[in-house]
Amino acid sequence: MKRLQSKAERILDGYLERLRQALRACPTVERFEIERDVREHIEVALDDVHEPVTPLAMTAILDRLGSPSQFLGDSVGSEDEREVEARVREDWRLAYLSLALLLLAFALPLFWWVGLLGAFLTARASLCTSRRLDDPVRCGQTWLRLPALLIVYVPAILALLLWPAVAVRLFADEVLVNPWLAAKLPWEFYYYADRISALRLSSFDFTDTAREVLRTGHYLIAPVGLWLIALGIAARVWPGPMTFVFRPLISRESSVRVSRSLLIGGLLLCVWAGVQAAAKLAS
Repeated sequence: MKRLQSKAERILDGYLERLRQALRACPTVERFEIERDVREHIEVALDDVHEPVTPLAMTAILDRLGSPSQFLGDSVGSEDEREVEARVREDWRLAYLSLALLLLAFALPLFWWVGLLGAFLTARASLCTSRRLDDPVRCGQTWLRLPALLIVYVPAILALLLWPAVAVRLFADEVLVNPWLAAKLPWEFYYYADRISALRLSSFDFTDTAREVLRTGHYLIAPVGLWLIALGIAARVWPGPMTFVFRPLISRESSVRVSRSLLIGGLLLCVWAGVQAAAKLAS
């Protein structure tokens, strides 16, 4: 097969993975023969394409081939069709159940966490069912599943990105109130802890808050920037865990953009912290 650009290769891998999922839903077909035939079709179509194959060219070829499920043809028996139809109904039931549990959590605050956890798990189960069915995410199901996913994912993403700043701040507060730590650590730690603790983001005096951010904000910005860089590198090298946990917000196709955004954001924060620290030393 011709050399592919990285994004074109991911598009092809996604198509072949959807084909394998469709074949697994129909155990009576010859999986390896069908996948081999599909690969041969793609290689023949790539003969007229210049290297390296671009994502646009690969998408056009796969669009001409059509949905992977069409390669099952007449070999799909009535029993397999009933199984697929049953999974489609299960997919919609799980989506509706997710929304119902979320509404129940709001209606009964006493069972908020139980309802929210149930809504999130059923939304994830519905996503897994759709993936096995080789079916694009329907708009209706997206609206049914997305509320429960966002309520869990948004705080989780914020915690994942900002926990270094929270950890540094909590450690600084602990140094100030813990005599044992103050005695064991060098005096520089106590000085920095006092500076960090002076940053009060919950203050209603925005002028005072802005002044403290400009004075000591780099102590919290630098750890977040370094963490974002490490997270971006990890997301680029091992995209699987991130796409699995945050699906459908992050897919394998978008994982490269997410990794790049994390790296750029981390570098900008580190530069900002460095400039802020240099300006403070100069003054």
